Amino acid sequence: MAEYNESQINSNETERIVAEQERINNEVQRQTKETEREARETTRQSNESTRISEYNTFIADVHNAEDARIANEEARVQAEAN
Repeated sequence: MAEYNESQINSNETERIVAEQERINNEVQRQTKETEREARETTRQSNESTRISEYNTFIADVHNAEDARIANEEARVQAEAN
């Protein structure tokens, strides 16, 4: 009877260990997916930040070109007035 109990205890312990390993594997997979998701989000945010920065540079260039055009036009009008 003691052998049966020892065998049953070993079987139960083996099942418990297998179940714990499965739980750990599932948690590792979940964490891996979360890490990959966070990496994709970081990349997306970086790309968006770059896009915004490039657009701001474009707008500043357009604004500066317009300021220069206006200054040249004002200078031309002033020269014609004299």
